[in-house]
Amino acid sequence: MDRTIAVSGTIAILVVGFLTAASGCEFDDLIAFEPPQGVRNAIAEPETKYTLADADEVWNAWEGFVRFETENLAVVTDKAEERRAVLESVISTSVDFINQNQALFPGGAIVAGIAGMAAGLFVPKPGTKKKLESAKKEALETSSEQLTNVLKVLAEKNKAKK
Repeated sequence: MDRTIAVSGTIAILVVGFLTAASGCEFDDLIAFEPPQGVRNAIAEPETKYTLADADEVWNAWEGFVRFETENLAVVTDKAEERRAVLESVISTSVDFINQNQALFPGGAIVAGIAGMAAGLFVPKPGTKKKLESAKKEALETSSEQLTNVLKVLAEKNKAKK
């Protein structure tokens, strides 16, 4: 009986000691953290191993990536729209000039007709706008899914800390 009490007491002391030591440990370095593949590809090498301790760094890198790419996309879009506006202006001005002065040139009506057909080449094809909107929507959904996955992981991290 004395031996049973001694073994039970020893086990209790070891369990309490283990739990006390474990309560002071930082488990963030031990828990694996798996960001979505799209986030991994955007911020680092896809094979990089992460722990929960790296979650804040991953989040900040992802935010930086999204902010940078959004700004770049806005700049590229603005430049493209400026080029389109200049091109439309040049074509419109040229067609107006030709239409107004076609009588002054021999064969002016033929030149005006050719210019009109050439201007028609720059009119968007039916369905182009829908395709662009569809591609934008798909890109937005993909990035929002990736962001949602990262937010879920961070929410789990916060729950684990509490």
